This record gives sequence, structure tokens and C-alpha cells, in this order.
Amino acid sequence: MYATAPHGLQYMLLHELQSLGATDAQVAGAGVRFHASPANAYRITLNTRLANRILLPIHRGSAGDPEQLYEQTQQVDWSQHFTLETTFAIDFFSAESNITHTNFGALKIKDAIVDQFRDACGARPSVERKHPDLRINAYLHRDQVRLAIDWSGASLHQRGYRVTDTTAPIKENLAAAMLMASDWPQRFNAGEHLHDPMCGSGTLVIEAALLAADTAPGLSREKFGFHGWLGHDEKLWQQARTDAQTKAEIGRQKLKDSAAKITASDNHPGAITASQENIEAAGLTGLIDVRREDFFKPQKITDASQSHSENPSNHDNATTGLIIFNPPYGERLSYGPSPVEFFRNCARALREQYTGWTATLVVPKKSPHHLLRLRNDAVTGDDSSTDSTKKQHQGKHNKDSQRSGKRASEKSEPNSATNSLQFANGGIDCRVITGEVVERGKNTAEQSNQADRPTSQSDQNDKLSLPNSVKRIASKKSTKDTTSGGEDFKNRLIKNRKRMSSWLKRDRISAFRLYDADIPEYAVAIDLYTGDPVNEGKNNKITESGDVQTHAVIQEYRAPATIDPARAAARLQQVVDHTRSVCELADSNIHLKVRERQKGASQYQRQQQTGQRLLIEEYGSKVLVNPVDYLDTGLFPDHRKVRHYIQQQASGKRFLNLFCYTATATVHAIAGGAVSSVSIDSSKRYLGWAAENFKFIDAAASIKKHTLHRADVMTWLADDGVKEKFDLILLDPPTFSNSTEFDNDWDVQRNHLACIRLCLARLSDDGLIIFSTNFKRFRLDEQLKALAQVEDRSNWSIGPDFANNKKIHRCWFISHARKRD
Repeated sequence: MYATAPHGLQYMLLHELQSLGATDAQVAGAGVRFHASPANAYRITLNTRLANRILLPIHRGSAGDPEQLYEQTQQVDWSQHFTLETTFAIDFFSAESNITHTNFGALKIKDAIVDQFRDACGARPSVERKHPDLRINAYLHRDQVRLAIDWSGASLHQRGYRVTDTTAPIKENLAAAMLMASDWPQRFNAGEHLHDPMCGSGTLVIEAALLAADTAPGLSREKFGFHGWLGHDEKLWQQARTDAQTKAEIGRQKLKDSAAKITASDNHPGAITASQENIEAAGLTGLIDVRREDFFKPQKITDASQSHSENPSNHDNATTGLIIFNPPYGERLSYGPSPVEFFRNCARALREQYTGWTATLVVPKKSPHHLLRLRNDAVTGDDSSTDSTKKQHQGKHNKDSQRSGKRASEKSEPNSATNSLQFANGGIDCRVITGEVVERGKNTAEQSNQADRPTSQSDQNDKLSLPNSVKRIASKKSTKDTTSGGEDFKNRLIKNRKRMSSWLKRDRISAFRLYDADIPEYAVAIDLYTGDPVNEGKNNKITESGDVQTHAVIQEYRAPATIDPARAAARLQQVVDHTRSVCELADSNIHLKVRERQKGASQYQRQQQTGQRLLIEEYGSKVLVNPVDYLDTGLFPDHRKVRHYIQQQASGKRFLNLFCYTATATVHAIAGGAVSSVSIDSSKRYLGWAAENFKFIDAAASIKKHTLHRADVMTWLADDGVKEKFDLILLDPPTFSNSTEFDNDWDVQRNHLACIRLCLARLSDDGLIIFSTNFKRFRLDEQLKALAQVEDRSNWSIGPDFANNKKIHRCWFISHARKRD
């Protein structure tokens, strides 16, 4: 089958279809090609929120002229697809072909079909252009025609609930994309509110409620394209509807009982009426609070009787939530203020009412949306233009640790909100921007583009210095004492803990980044690790103490010469004191690591020799960390989502972990049901650490099928004597690595293409390579796109605790290129 989507949503649609059970799914042109059983095809059609149409291809062939197009159409036995009584229509599209006139192409196909029926039974079916029983889709590309049954019928963005419109409403599937890109389902599960202050006809809040209530968007529609097709199985269809209705009933009760609230407002009375009518048509009455309110003057409600809360602007004084809207532009802005004035007013209203919330807006590409001054705090799709940063293994791998980089395609924009999801809305090229609403003065252009971040890995090639914003602040000659108290820093710690608490509890995360140079004057990163201290007894048996502890690792930037040492020391003391107080830690559980450039053998050696280790839990898997002795701890928190994805996908698969470090990803793969795994690293110390991690794997796993190898990765991959194939490969290499025990050194920029080629040779037909790097100046070799299917998943791979540093690493999904037709 083939699903089409608005341009810019193809990869989001790919992941959605995979989650709905599609197999062999691949992005192709303006959509996704996939396989599905008949039963699953009905489920997908009913549940997809992003697709425009779903097509069932029935014939392909060469059609370089009108006669060939006619002949190819006649090769199909149309009596197997519809009857004389069926009305039909042809949708014809052409690209790079001799036949360019769409009406002419549609006419030739129509003639071929009716002539076939007339020759067979002396009569012909009727054409109905507006409301046919069956649509036939024809796509002519480079003189190759593909004929398909339009399985969906009318575009799937037409859910069936929009009974009243306002000016220039957003399409339903674009609204769903905005919500999914803003992690709305996860936010809802965490109890966060959602508000649309410019709701228009209510599309965004209706789609938000359907998502939260796990309600299939197709349930409101009565007719689909397959209803006019002879191959339709009504029994399977009714079963799919019954299953969806059952889920919807459970989901709507969950939404009704949830602490998370969905609210909408608008200053126009016609919008309130339209929203209420559409909400009722969607079956969501009572689940969405709609009120008339001026976003720019929240205290002045035109009609108080239409509000269901005493203080609607504060949403029960919630400190976090998602404010999402489709502001007026184009036709809707023609009667209002100038774009500059409008976005400045928006920024003011957001700061006054929604500080600490995440804001998501769809705006024209050329609009002055930078005036909103949102801080980068969320993901809105893939962005292949984002420069990478770097963080990798300490020791002989010598991973690069400097965190820097600027958006290559948008250097001129001073705001740092993510703005990579792009599509056309109402004929206008738009982008979705997402970011945290911050207090006035807390999100300067300099802070938005903070370059360097601290890390706990050694660094040979680059100096690690303060962000440019910190340098500028430090170099200013000011009489203001910025070292007294540090209350701003303390308040930020408190706020971050509160913001992350629901997420940490829900996902059982016990290792995360609490603070990442949020305030330029306090240029540190703080990671918290909570787990059981472990002891090593006789026969190397490791036992847990049962006394859960939390340790904080504070990583400080090496201060440049422009900063007064006494002032820097005072601020660092404030960091330690407030971390101890806010996190309620003992002095012995706070570990300060000042990042200095190290030389020679010193960069590979222990900083201390306490032997302190914690057994921490992550998505049900347990691994050892050492927060004290080394610059690295044995676990990279910023790769958490990749590890979780591997755990979710590993069932029944063969897993290969290259440059495996302490093999934490392998632990997750085994927990996810991998049938076998091979983990390779050149470091004896890391593999020893990995072997200890394996001791905590569930005894139900057959550990004999999971092996650790000490080897040079490139040499091992190139060994012709090893023929094993793998279904899932993790390639997370260092930026640079050399060793006295192995002949080859490693440079990620120089060697990545050759390494990925070797990985592709070891990859099963339907397998996946996950490639990641933290090298800030890395550029993916363009040759790779001709060898394989490549998808940038960098934004997706960043967890909530690294929202302030979206450039911490880059990540791609790589698979075999689809076979040509």
C-alpha cells in the first residue's frame, strides 16, 4: 500500500504507520510505501492521524504516450474491482512525463475502463466526479504509470467532525502533527495542561483530545473509498471499528478523570460557537473547556458566563503545560496589526501568563517569529541542518567533549526555539516552532546560542571553554556583585526538579541531567544518579546494599582568563551549596569535576580510587555507574532514548553493538528480548565493566548467546571469515581513538562512511543501523544517501533533561535502500 502525506510529514508518517503495525515501511516521494494485512489495513486507515490518502496499487507499467497509457489500463480486469452500478472517478497526476495534461490523462484511463466494460457486457459504468463510489488513482512518473484503488476515498484529514468553519483553519492532520511533535501524548500522561488561546474552529484542541483519549480519528467518518471496492471485507472492517470504539470509550473516561485539562479560548464569538459545535460533533462535549477570552488582555473576559473557571488564564496555577496555537497570518492577519507588532504582543502575553510552559506555534517561514524569544525546549521533527556537538568515551577512545555548534541554515535568527517541522498551510509555507516561555531578560540572543557545554569525558583535541555568552558577561566591567546568594541558580534547580518529576516517575529514570548551564553565570552541568551502592565480595560476587542513595556529579567549565578566579570560585561554592540543599545530599555524595585539558597518560587515569559504584535503573534495566573515580561515569544520559528504542525493538533480533563502551545498550537489547548479541570495544577496562553489567541481566536470558569481544571495530567488520548477519546495529563511535595494541586509529569524519559500508554488509535485509556522533563539526558523507536509506533522528533522540542543549549529539537511522521498481 502507499500512504500520502503533506510535504514535510513523510518521516513522521513513517513512524506512525510502523507503530500501527505496517511492515516494510519506507519513505518514498511524498508518502510512505508499506505492507499490511487486510485487517491491519483497515486499522491503519481508521487510526492514522497524519496521512492524506491510502492507496492500494494494482498495476504498474510503461506509458510513454496516450496509446500505451490506454493499453496499460486495459491490462487490469476492472470487473474484479467494481461493477456496472458503481460510479467512479479518476485522479490523474503526472511528473517528468510526456503526458502532462492531467485531464487528458484521466480521460484516456476512463476510456480504457468503460471500453472494457462495454466490450464485456454491452454497458458501461458512470463517472461521478464529486462523490463517486470508487476513486482510481493514477500516477505517471517518468513515463511509468501506477494505477491504484483509492482505499481512503476523501482525504483522511477530513475527520467528519468539522461542521462549522472559521477563516483559514488548520488542516486536521497538520494539527495532529504539531501535537505529536510537541510530545502532547506524553505530556498528557504526565498530567500537563494544554491550552489554545486562538482556537478558531477548535481543530487543535479537538485533535489534542482525540490523541489523549486514544480515539481513532476515522471513527467520525461514515464512508471510505474501500466501501465501493469489490475486495472490501465488511466483517474485518466492523471488527476494526468495534476495537477502536472500545479503546475510545476507555480513553475518554481516562481523559475525563485526568488531572490534565484541555482548554481553548478566542476573542471572537463566532469562533467560540464554531468550536463548541465541532467539539459536540466529535463526541467530546464536556472534555474541552471553551471560553471567550482575549489572549492579549486575559483579565478582560468579554462574556464571563462563557468561562468555566474563576481564573482561566492561570489554569489552576499550573507551572508547566503546553500552549499551542495557529496564530493569524496571511488572510487572517490582513485586518490586524503588523506582523512585528503582533509577534511582540504575543511574546508579552506569553511571558505574563505562561512562563515555564512550552509554546508551539505554526508560523509563516518569513515571519518575525524570533520576536517571541522562546527558549529551545522541545522537538518538532527532523532537522538535518543542525550541526552536531560531541560527547563520547573517556580513556583510550579519547572521545571529543566540547559542546558547540550553530544551526547552519538559520544563523541569523536570534531565538533558539526549535523550528524544523515545515509544511504548507493554506497555501503558505510554514514552520512549527516550539520552545519554553521564559521571563523577560532570561533568554537573550547570546544565551540562546550557548556554544560549549561541560561533560565528563576527556578531551585531547579541543579546549573546553565557557559559552560566548558567559565570556561576554564576565568581561563586562560592572560594579554589580553577581556572586552573592545565587538565588536565581537555586530557584532554577527547584523549578527543574519540579518540571521533570512527573517524567522521571513515569519512566522510572534514575540518572538524568538536572541543570545544564541554564544561567550563564553558573556554567556547570549537574547530573543526578540514584541507585543502590554495590559491594564486591568473594568470587567477584557483586551484592546490593539496599540503601538507595543519590549522587550528584557537578561538571564545571574551565574558566577563561577573563573571569576573576575569586568570583568564579564563589559562584562554584554557591553551586555546591545549593545543589546540596535542593537535592538534600550529603557532602560525600557531591562530586565536583572541573574540566581541564589533559595531556599524556594522565587523561586515561583515575581521578580517585574510591571504588564507589551505584546500580541504577533505566526502563527496567540495571547498570553500574561510578560517579566518583573517572571523568566518565559509565553511562551517557543523553543517549537514553536510543537505548530505550533498542529495548523496544530488540525482540527476536540479533544485535550488534560497536564501540560498545560499557555495553549499556546491549543490556537494554537483552532486556527487550534480543535472541543474540555481539558487543565490541578495544578497551579492556570498558569490556570488564560491561561484563559486570551483564551480571545484573535477568536470569531468564540465555547469556551464552550474548558475547563481548575486544577488537578493533573496522578489522572485525572486515573479517571475511565472520558471516553473521544482524537485525539491529548500534554504531556510536568516538570522535578520535588510537591504541598501542591495535594498528588502526579512528577518526569519525574520515572513517564513518567506510564503517557504515561494512555495517550494511552485516545488516539483514530489513535491519536497522543507528549511527550517532557527538563531534560538533561532523558532516555526514553525501555518498551514503546513494547507498542506503538515511533518516536524521537527532531531535527525536534528545531527552527532556537535555532540552537546553539540543546539539549535544547527532543521530541517524540507516537501512538498506529500497529496491527500484
